Amino acid sequence: TELIFQDELALTVDEMAEVLLRKGDIDINQKTLDWLYDYIVTNSVHFETEGNKSELWGKIEESEGLIYIIRSIFDRELKAHGLDSKAFLSWALRTGKILPGKDGPTRPMRIAGTKSVARVVCLRMNDPSVTESGIMLDSEHELPF
Repeated sequence: TELIFQDELALTVDEMAEVLLRKGDIDINQKTLDWLYDYIVTNSVHFETEGNKSELWGKIEESEGLIYIIRSIFDRELKAHGLDSKAFLSWALRTGKILPGKDGPTRPMRIAGTKSVARVVCLRMNDPSVTESGIMLDSEHELPF
């Protein structure tokens, strides 16, 4: 700071650490997953099979803890919001956020009693990094309790 600012106000490592981002803070795939959970909740009408008068996007199986999203809808909605569905699915497959089919990140499924089979993304409803009380677990830091 002496050469550039000509003062004695240098930041310490501890002061800089407070403002630096952690890897988890900038992980676009985790942010996409968080967005996706919020988006599904705010658009839950598209996942209701009884009396649904809107476009059907998939179904939610709360008893199984799974959300099934038709792949074409999944791709369309992520793209519309500037998110990369291929990169996300690759990451989600590696980290266990989705249940894969035999040939990749999607699986066949009949939705709402239709005769045709749709390719769906099977998203786990419960993120294992979140406890029942809603506390986000961070693998880099131990909890003090």
